[in-house]
Amino acid sequence: MAMSLKVIVPPHPLLKHWLSILRDKNTPDILYSTGYEQIGKWLTYEAIRDWLPYKQEIIETFC
Repeated sequence: MAMSLKVIVPPHPLLKHWLSILRDKNTPDILYSTGYEQIGKWLTYEAIRDWLPYKQEIIETFC
């Protein structure tokens, strides 16, 4: 029996923006490379944002 993978497309507006740039056949190479870099960053953020523990606390600064 084959395993099936669940594909989740995050509804993040910046992901949609960069995907539209990558899909455009007239996108220059440098912008294409930047798009892949940005998509990697945002997909990483979306993948781990619910897994990382965090806490709220009040901190004092020197200002």
